[in-house]
Amino acid sequence: MWNMRIAIEIDDYNREFANMGFSEVIVMAKHNLQWDENKLKRFLREGRGQGEGQNYKPWVTVQDFPSKGRCSRVLGWKTNRIHHLFTDSETRYFYLLEWEDAVVDIREHFPLLDLEGVVKEKDDLNFNLFQDKNSGLPYIIYTSFLNYHKRHRWSKKIHSEKFESRL
Repeated sequence: MWNMRIAIEIDDYNREFANMGFSEVIVMAKHNLQWDENKLKRFLREGRGQGEGQNYKPWVTVQDFPSKGRCSRVLGWKTNRIHHLFTDSETRYFYLLEWEDAVVDIREHFPLLDLEGVVKEKDDLNFNLFQDKNSGLPYIIYTSFLNYHKRHRWSKKIHSEKFESRL
């Protein structure tokens, strides 16, 4: 049903543009979900997952993936930058962090660039599952939030936000 509706819409576009004198219309997808070396290099070159405070850039943004629900881009008053949040639960957790006095920096979608170095218990994991099937390049796993706290001393806290049904 969904494919048929898109085909009808594309045919409607083709007819509309044919009436304007164009011979064909190429419809391009908004999102490129393939993972390859060029995309990894581009993300690193753009500074994604790097910086702090106002200069931090999340590893993924709401423009990178199609949404199955509501996404939010929220201006953080602690960081003075736009935060990219994929779910309502991420947004609610973000607001909790904004109002927590001890939190001084909030970094959403923080990449774990060296997954094998970060994971302590590797015996039960098959790292081949974390690779793109086409390119063989390892996926970059990221956590929902990396927060910096200051109470008596500095500390980092990592928080991943997922529904149990999505695990």
